[in-house]
Amino acid sequence: MNTTLESRKLQYLQHIEEEYSRKKKWWENSPKYNTTSEIGHQSKAVPDPHDNYAFRFDKQFGSFIFIFLMMVFCGLLKIYSQISSKQLLFAEFLLVVMLLPGIKRAADRQVKLQINATGIFYHKWNGYLSWDMILATFVQTIPDDPDTHKLLVHYYDEENDEFLQQSFVIDCFDVGYTDIAFAIEYCKAKNKLLKQRN
Repeated sequence: MNTTLESRKLQYLQHIEEEYSRKKKWWENSPKYNTTSEIGHQSKAVPDPHDNYAFRFDKQFGSFIFIFLMMVFCGLLKIYSQISSKQLLFAEFLLVVMLLPGIKRAADRQVKLQINATGIFYHKWNGYLSWDMILATFVQTIPDDPDTHKLLVHYYDEENDEFLQQSFVIDCFDVGYTDIAFAIEYCKAKNKLLKQRN
């Protein structure tokens, strides 16, 4: 690897670290950034024996519970009021149609995020981002919504000779965001170890 590219990578890393650590004015409601290393230490996850972490969307049992409760509510509404059976059936149909996206997502059990010694795969990307390409990973927390966390992956695209960033919300998976950060740091370290052995 040439020194020019290495110096460009260092400059890019310095730029994003300065940007993320920049002191904001007291009235600015700006996001908070932590490295995945800082967040990963909060996890209680244990290393995967196969060094392969596969994450799926959360099952969202709440959707099913909500549908069930709404059906019961509609039934009770029918019993205690003057609603006709056709109106009740129409109300239940509308309820199911409105909740169909949540039901579809809850039933989808395909792997959406995979982290291993090769790199990171997200189902909306075109393949893996290898650890050789990845420069830095951060978790972004928005002050207005502290329960929402985004994973920011900064990487170098060799083909186009540019630095890029991918981001996506990581609170929708079947594990917590700290476990995802742990998996990233563990697999990143495993990749470095494998490189040193070769």
